[in-house]
Amino acid sequence: MVSQIPALLIEFGIQTAFLLAALWIMIKLQKLNYNFPGLLGCALLASALDKIPYVGHYIAVGALLYCVWLLTRSEYVDVAFTVFVGYALMFGMNLWLIGALMGDLRPSVREARAERRAKEAEAQAAAAADTNEPAMADETPPVKEATNGPATNTVVTNAPAAAAVVTNSAPTDSVGTNSPAPRASATNTPAGTNAAAPGTNAVPSEKPPAPINPEGSMRSRAIVRTFSIKALTENGTKSSVVLDTGVKAYTIFVGETVLMDTAQGVSAVRFDEFRKDSLILSIDGEKTLLWLH
Repeated sequence: MVSQIPALLIEFGIQTAFLLAALWIMIKLQKLNYNFPGLLGCALLASALDKIPYVGHYIAVGALLYCVWLLTRSEYVDVAFTVFVGYALMFGMNLWLIGALMGDLRPSVREARAERRAKEAEAQAAAAADTNEPAMADETPPVKEATNGPATNTVVTNAPAAAAVVTNSAPTDSVGTNSPAPRASATNTPAGTNAAAPGTNAVPSEKPPAPINPEGSMRSRAIVRTFSIKALTENGTKSSVVLDTGVKAYTIFVGETVLMDTAQGVSAVRFDEFRKDSLILSIDGEKTLLWLH
């Protein structure tokens, strides 16, 4: 109980100061008669009565009305207006004090940017994993065996788009054969493939990436059909759009990637470019047009 006395005194002092300031402002605005000691006594009495549990506030309002009437000797309408508006000002001051003590409750901009960059990195990694194809596995070419005779050089080719492999076969003995094997000529490889030098294994060339279709794939078109534009702000490189995916609305800026809940599941959507009649979006790495009309 003793430890609570300083806190009660501080609260009493603050409420008295706020009430005194509010009453003084109202009396000065209405140009009523007053004296400062009497006004201070009214504020002290009302603040003290306000500490009574349950009924203290009602008693404080009645006592303050009577004290202000004795102080100003004005009509009841002016006194009531002064007291009621004074309490309203006091309430606003209390809200300002609570806000000042609580500090800034807004989220940190740095943490929001870091989280957004992490989500963009995850979306780009997922898009890259979906678009990349595994490299073609090397296949062991078949080897022809030569019968009794001089060593032969045989060029064997794999399927199209694979490099040729040269094998040197040693002479072997075979029953019933005694003629030299003919020298095999190199097989022509399909267009776009290079034959390997003798005695070396060629590395298969990687398949070139497919060109990006501006209209997008069937999945991206199915996703973009469910999109609707709620708001659009054209501001150059800072343009933004509010997209409704049919599940949730998102705000996205030019060059920004956002993970969105769509009718086809979660997709990484990037706002690439703003045009007069359409928006260019990248849905899971595939460019798709979203028409404005």
